[in-house]
Amino acid sequence: MPRTIKLLYVLEICYYAWFWLGIWVLYYMKFGGFAAVGLLETVMIVSVLLFELPTGAIGDLLGKKKTLFLAYLFAGIAHLWTGFATSIFHLIGALILLNFGGALRSGTFEALAYDTLKENGKETLYRKVVSRLTAIRLLTLSVVGVIGGFLYAENNSFPYLLVGLVNLSGLFFIPFLAEPKIDTEKFTLKNYLKQNFYGAKQLFASAGISAKTVALLSVVLVTLITYEGLNDMLAVGFGFTEVQLGILASIVSLVGAASSVIAEKMHKKVPEYFLYFGAAGILLVSLLVSPFVGLVLGGVTILLRNIVTPVIENETSAIINQFIDSKYRATALSTFAMLKSLPYAAIIYLVGVSADVFPVSSVAAVLGGFLLFALGFNARVFLLKKKEVQD
Repeated sequence: MPRTIKLLYVLEICYYAWFWLGIWVLYYMKFGGFAAVGLLETVMIVSVLLFELPTGAIGDLLGKKKTLFLAYLFAGIAHLWTGFATSIFHLIGALILLNFGGALRSGTFEALAYDTLKENGKETLYRKVVSRLTAIRLLTLSVVGVIGGFLYAENNSFPYLLVGLVNLSGLFFIPFLAEPKIDTEKFTLKNYLKQNFYGAKQLFASAGISAKTVALLSVVLVTLITYEGLNDMLAVGFGFTEVQLGILASIVSLVGAASSVIAEKMHKKVPEYFLYFGAAGILLVSLLVSPFVGLVLGGVTILLRNIVTPVIENETSAIINQFIDSKYRATALSTFAMLKSLPYAAIIYLVGVSADVFPVSSVAAVLGGFLLFALGFNARVFLLKKKEVQD
């Protein structure tokens, strides 16, 4: 395995050592209660949407090493700033800086992994690499989340300060990365604007590719909604106590890490798209049965969704990288991330509002209904089209 890939495993830990994972709501509430939490979440979503697309082109043109250096630098400074914040305005500034760094990292990190493998003639190992990265991320979160609770008890700022220091430690490893020589181009304003246009166009280069992009977006959007918000709402709705919620959070990270590794090992032994549709099918069933289960079975459905979420994400990444040129990879991936974030920003708000009016389990079932139609469209795009070509 190339040295750069091994260093990316280390950098994944440096970035996702989120010691604040279990206490961030408590910390934000110090600056204005739940109203502050809502305001900061809005700032988070809006800033992610604003930064995601233009930063992908920076990774393609400025160079992936330089872009990652800035990403980890900004993330480290943002977390230190959060830890030392004295008002909500400091938190807003820090959150914007953090999301700018995160946007710089998102498409660039994945593109560096794929192009490194491609340059070494090992792109077939991409699924293995991305599954390991997912497992490393989830294992890191499961460990640091527990530690962060004890740190918060000692001093409310400690979790954020420690994350900032770990983020900055990643700067030591980045100079040892090897910059892929595939399709590099000099950074100019003209090239930057052209890169954004043609990078986004990669996802809609033909009718067939456009259909694949829309199909993947429809499934990954449901995955994002359940993983980022709905699962937590359902856990409360099923009646989990605070202690049980903490235990559940640790377990779901661990099972997610395990499923990512196991799915990668299964990939060569199963038909193409089997893992993608199998995982999405389990997600579908787990949502549809939500109104009919209690605490125990409800917890099982949450675990199932966290088992299949990494599989869907990994398979989506592998599929979409197959029809993207290396020259535009980071830009196209950032565009895809932005396209799934746009509807998420609106839908997750509607999910929250609906959960105040109707049982959250019923909201989950409605989301499952949307996924049913999405999977039908995916089957037509990926399975029926393939059969027509073979015939």
